[in-house]
Amino acid sequence: MLPTVEEALKELETAGQMNPGPWVKHSMNTGLAARNIAENVPGMDAQKAYIVGLLHDIGRRFGVTDIPTHVYDGYRYCMEKGWDEAARICMTHSYLLMSDEFNYEPKTEAEQAIKAYIAGCEADDYDRLIQLCDSLAVDYGFVILEKRFVDVTRRYGIMEGYIKGWEVAFAIKENFESRMGCSIYDVLPDIGRTTLLTPKPWKPTGIEGALKHWGLNAPRIGEQFNKDSGRLIYKITTASGDYLLKGLPDSTPEDTVAGNVKAHLFLGNGHGMAPKLYPAKSGEYYVKDSGHWFYLMEFIDGRQMEETPEDEYKLGQATRKMHALQGYSEPSPMTQSKDRYYTWFRGKEFVKEFDAILDALPDFSKLDQCFVHTDIGPHNAMIRTDGDVVFIDLDDSGIGSRYLDLGWPFIMQFVDFNDETEEMTYRFDLAKSFLRGYYGSDGISREEYDLVFQGAVQMHISYMQAYGPYAVDSLWKILRFGMDQRQMLWNMIHEDETL
Repeated sequence: MLPTVEEALKELETAGQMNPGPWVKHSMNTGLAARNIAENVPGMDAQKAYIVGLLHDIGRRFGVTDIPTHVYDGYRYCMEKGWDEAARICMTHSYLLMSDEFNYEPKTEAEQAIKAYIAGCEADDYDRLIQLCDSLAVDYGFVILEKRFVDVTRRYGIMEGYIKGWEVAFAIKENFESRMGCSIYDVLPDIGRTTLLTPKPWKPTGIEGALKHWGLNAPRIGEQFNKDSGRLIYKITTASGDYLLKGLPDSTPEDTVAGNVKAHLFLGNGHGMAPKLYPAKSGEYYVKDSGHWFYLMEFIDGRQMEETPEDEYKLGQATRKMHALQGYSEPSPMTQSKDRYYTWFRGKEFVKEFDAILDALPDFSKLDQCFVHTDIGPHNAMIRTDGDVVFIDLDDSGIGSRYLDLGWPFIMQFVDFNDETEEMTYRFDLAKSFLRGYYGSDGISREEYDLVFQGAVQMHISYMQAYGPYAVDSLWKILRFGMDQRQMLWNMIHEDETL
């Protein structure tokens, strides 16, 4: 299936608003080139050629990413829409050598999926046509193949397999010309003029400028992470290694940025438990550029932690190690006081019970203080290839309550809530594993356990307004359910000889 021409153009317009750049006009020109050539090739559908040409790069709607990522993003997006013919072109357009491109074992999910897909497909006229037109079209018109190849090499550098790909492109060109009875350049408007133009290679606004502060050797902007977060997070590849560039909107107070940087320098550079930061040429660890605060950090070679008992055990061990660190004095921005919550939910039926819960909570600022993360969970931790746990997203890290930090996952994470049925279950296996990792053979006293669970209650309450007014009732149910598991979890721990 395919969208209509009108739908395809609208998709491209929307995608351009999401991720502005010359790729949009390039896509339009790819579609035009494909249509014009197909009109002159007996048996080809010019409208289909136009539509798949328009959408071949639609994966770029999600941000500035590398080739495999935008290829796979485009495929998944088109498949979700039911446009399997366009999805196919998203997959094949960047791989002129088809299955011969993958003479290595891909590591990323995107490349693995692309390899598996292409291995099961033989290039047809539309695959080959868009591969060719992708090389003919630029944002300012059309160029001869030789010119396009130089343009791509200027932007991405020379890569293994490029020359073989060029040879395939020329073979495709010759095949279509033999069936057209003329040169492909005869049907591309104004190509004689646009081929002679030499604009500077385009780079993403802001990212290129920010990278100049670090003076990296031939940096290449790669995959974008957490695209919906409002922050700019890009993998940066260089000949000497990979990095992660993170940009926070400059509306973020500089004190917050400075605190984040200090936390990284302490936990990462100082103790190897977070990504290290790298100084800019100025010697500073963060810079302001193009409306963002940027800092450059280590790219962690490893995997995201998962919600399994094995990973929760390791996370508990790492948390204990982090809490034992000494020598840091900057306070966490996380509020330890419960006072502000007394103004919440005044119009709710559960307000009296809510206030009673607050009354029972201690003043955490008077209890154990240490270096805290404030959002401990597999979503904010990675395991290096050597097995070490690394904490990420230190936005609110600093000196704070150990019990609030420990308590976060016991309701926020370990309660599984089904949004459709509102049924809830408790992940006792994960909770026990996390505690076993943290307390080890020493075990946990009832007094300590109660403080951890009270920390869980306050941390959950602190998020009850974060998801909007319509989520409050569901979050209240989750809170009550989580609190009801307190004694049962203790009984399990008490019966477990390892705790």
